[in-house]
Amino acid sequence: MKINHYDSYRSFIDKMAEVYPNKPHHHDSHFAGVGAFDEAYALARGGWHDRSNDVRELSDTLMDQFERKAGLAMTQHWDMVGGAFDYQSYLAGDPDCMSEFRETRQRQAGRIFRLLIDPGGSSRVSARFLMNRAAAIVTLLDIIQRSGNSLELWIASPVIDLLPKDWDAMTPLFCLHPAGGVVDLDSIMFACGHPSFLRWLVFTDRQNTTRKRNHSFGTSIPLRQCRDLLDIVEPDYLVERSENARREPSAGNNPEGWIMHTLEQLGVLDNEEELV
Repeated sequence: MKINHYDSYRSFIDKMAEVYPNKPHHHDSHFAGVGAFDEAYALARGGWHDRSNDVRELSDTLMDQFERKAGLAMTQHWDMVGGAFDYQSYLAGDPDCMSEFRETRQRQAGRIFRLLIDPGGSSRVSARFLMNRAAAIVTLLDIIQRSGNSLELWIASPVIDLLPKDWDAMTPLFCLHPAGGVVDLDSIMFACGHPSFLRWLVFTDRQNTTRKRNHSFGTSIPLRQCRDLLDIVEPDYLVERSENARREPSAGNNPEGWIMHTLEQLGVLDNEEELV
């Protein structure tokens, strides 16, 4: 397998901006999300801000569900200062008559999980589907970090039918979000949820690797079939593009179900439905 391994998300998009003028390709904006490579590159550099409110709304909704399943509890703490006043304690002369509720968790383990994501989608996949998938991934990241663990996001998009038989499949590969790194929500949303990331930037990588013009952009294959790729990343969970996913809940159609399923698969929720 031909793997184009980049040091980071930024190094990938900057390399594509360098390559594109010599390997141009063209799409209409309905298919590709935006009408030109430069527009896609500007979104890649600056982030995709349009869906931030959708992500936060979904995250808040899912967090309520997660707190009930994960054993998070609001514990009352008494002190001389706090957000609530207890009149009976005050009359009894107790100086600790002020209380507040603090979020507590059962256990924290500080584990690092890796997700390997294929951000692609066929022309039949709606923009809403892609946005939902990206919002679910961002929400999962938030939940795992709040549980005391860390999450790495890796991007790959393997295809066949572009290279000689010695290299039957090819893909770019890079870490979109390192464990413990500052969360760049808008960049994650763009890479995982905007069609122009695939159809301008990833297609440029394919065009550059094949060393020829006017070809198709390959046939997608599942991540789970790419042993060389899995050996490098060693992912804990695969996020396949929709047409390659199996029977697990779909992040694009059912983000709530996908997040809970993924948490269980990762072992963040144990059989007693508390944090591990």
